[in-house]
Amino acid sequence: MEDSAIISFVCAIIHAIVGCVICAKLAAQKNKKRSTAGLVGFLFGIVAILYYGFAKKEEAVVFGSSKSRKLPSTCCNMLVVLTVIAIVAAGVLASVNAVTAPQIEKINAENLSAGIKAVMGSNDIQVSEPWEVDAFIAYDVNDKEGNLLGKAVVTTENGFGGPLKVLVGFNTEGDILGYTVLEHAETPGLGAKAGEWFQDKIKGMNPGKNNFTVSKDGGEVDAITASTITSRAFLRAIQNAYDKIIAGQDATSGATQQASASDMGTPDVIE
Repeated sequence: MEDSAIISFVCAIIHAIVGCVICAKLAAQKNKKRSTAGLVGFLFGIVAILYYGFAKKEEAVVFGSSKSRKLPSTCCNMLVVLTVIAIVAAGVLASVNAVTAPQIEKINAENLSAGIKAVMGSNDIQVSEPWEVDAFIAYDVNDKEGNLLGKAVVTTENGFGGPLKVLVGFNTEGDILGYTVLEHAETPGLGAKAGEWFQDKIKGMNPGKNNFTVSKDGGEVDAITASTITSRAFLRAIQNAYDKIIAGQDATSGATQQASASDMGTPDVIE
């Protein structure tokens, strides 16, 4: 191959590897849109490798030798090269995931701990082990004297761009103390505003007493400008959490909580 072709070939390999690494790291963080972009970059690199490896005069450089030889552009050769690339890519993905997974898990745990403090409005709290009802994950939250403050609930609903995961805090009466968006795939500048938009709009509201829908649907909450779908999904996520965990606790989770409390003993203190 010509020098320019060799450089392009090497760049294509680097492109594929970088795309693979980006894809792995973002996929581990559950960022679907960006991990898809990384995957596209990886596939583009593979196509470029095949192009420069077989279309450019059908030659391949034999490293470690002063000669170059022709490599027939056959389907078999293409499959062999593609298989090797796939194996290397799989190895890179596995290694990147092995390295990043513990750190990502640690970060998620720290974010959850900070999130529970934020949505409950207190740093001096005791939080029980999580308990689940259907797809909802709930935490009983007490003050440092052991008095029940309420519950923090992780709830998920499909938004405009994908799953919208919200952590919401309720007091013992079911009033909303606060919330934080844990994960989303909403449009930047529009639906992504959900993390801040509703902060001063829903605190103190009770989904069991208020009309907890957007004003466009006759409710009491103003939707995010130009993001009605995201707004509906956000409010529905919190409404569902209230219906299942707060309003339904006597029927569904009350007995579970008592059993869990006896097994768990004293709740852990979040540092």
